[in-house]
Amino acid sequence: MAEGAEVPTGSGLVDAGSLGRGLPGEQLCFDSRDRHRFDTGTDTLRDAPITLDRLAELRAAPLASLTNLTHPGEAALSHELGRLTRSAGSATVVDLTPPAAAHSGRDPLALRRLSEEAGVHVIMSTGCSMHQVAVALATTSAATVEAAEAEVVEQLASARVEDLLHGVPAGDTSVRAGALCLETLPSSSSSTEAVLLRVMANAQQRTGAPLFCALLPPAAADADAAERLERAAAALQSLVSGGASPGHLVVT
Repeated sequence: MAEGAEVPTGSGLVDAGSLGRGLPGEQLCFDSRDRHRFDTGTDTLRDAPITLDRLAELRAAPLASLTNLTHPGEAALSHELGRLTRSAGSATVVDLTPPAAAHSGRDPLALRRLSEEAGVHVIMSTGCSMHQVAVALATTSAATVEAAEAEVVEQLASARVEDLLHGVPAGDTSVRAGALCLETLPSSSSSTEAVLLRVMANAQQRTGAPLFCALLPPAAADADAAERLERAAAALQSLVSGGASPGHLVVT
């Protein structure tokens, strides 16, 4: 990063040299309860608290617990983030909570409060989903496939650019995003995914924001997804680097 560069965080612009220790793949204020899944024998987990004696059951059926599918509350998050700063000094958390997914829960004002209360730099991300791209493609009035895809890329990328350069409206203020996040890529490519990658590449080219992408097992699917992401980034003469955190790639 260029000397003297500033990074948008929940509490304002921060000199890049003062970011300190980084956690680049977290989700702080999330709500994934719409992913709740009931399986035979897991009914006792639905509303039960998370305790040590239930860990084996939770690991076997993580989507059976509503408690496991929501964040623990701002007080608990602030406490844990405060421990991070006490042990590491200056620290930065990149929050990759999906901004527009149905199971999001992302709260820009809560991220700002956590940043200020815990003394941690919280970088909020912005992005879009395969579902958003599919809906946009289905509702465009463009005459050709090529024109429809170009229109959707411009529309969705411009919204991401707005979040990065001017901020996400939050009450009577706004909170700027400082990174792009890409939902987990499927194991096989599709025309919708190709448009999604163009959207994110376009937004990154226009802002220079780092792009984070989660990669899930199996390993073969991860390798294929990484190659597709790298091809999209190559058009921007960008670098794809792995190892920022387990299961994540960062395009810078």
